Amino acid sequence: MYAAPLKAGGLAREAPSPRNPTEAMYFYENFSKIVGLHVEMTNKSTDFKRLKFPVLNVVMTNKLTDGLKLTVHCKSKDNDLGIHVLVPGQSYGFKFRHNLFGETLFFCFFKWNDVTHWFDIYEDERDYATCKSCYWDIKQTGPCLKDPKGDICYPWNK
Repeated sequence: MYAAPLKAGGLAREAPSPRNPTEAMYFYENFSKIVGLHVEMTNKSTDFKRLKFPVLNVVMTNKLTDGLKLTVHCKSKDNDLGIHVLVPGQSYGFKFRHNLFGETLFFCFFKWNDVTHWFDIYEDERDYATCKSCYWDIKQTGPCLKDPKGDICYPWNK
């Protein structure tokens, strides 16, 4: 099958001709490489660890008062990390690598008694440059990021 010439910027460019096997082979070889790369990059089973992004760590500690147990349920777009119940002073954490496009987001739901809140516990834009290991104290008033210069406390997400 022969394709009509393509017009780009006023110049006509011939599609690979079946009469010139070398040109057609070159075109299809490169095309298959591009398709293969696209499939490799979009395949969820691709091991992006080869890209050497650093391992990031998030740890949350139950700092609720009055001996309250804290239920934590964290998720990302691709991962559900399950439900964890923490007694006072107990910690729960997880490790991950940020995604290729710098859009990593983990959010968590926090519940005690009849109170439920949620918070973006790791957000690339906020945390990547400053926090390779993010340690959070979870309090009734909101999550507080542990920092040597002084804790940074945030309000709960609305």
